[in-house]
Amino acid sequence: MKAVLFAVKEIWLEMLEARNRMSHTYDAKDALKVYEKLKSFVEPLQALVSSLKEVGVGH
Repeated sequence: MKAVLFAVKEIWLEMLEARNRMSHTYDAKDALKVYEKLKSFVEPLQALVSSLKEVGVGH
């Protein structure tokens, strides 16, 4: 499961960076940059949820 979930670790690092940036920013330009990246996070997060359901997490 690790290989599937973290095959593209760059996207997970981008998500972490975006989260960290948004928890400490009050700049609209920074917020819009993160907002624009949100669409690229949906697929990896959906894959994570699917994988977790397959192994019985959250049931």
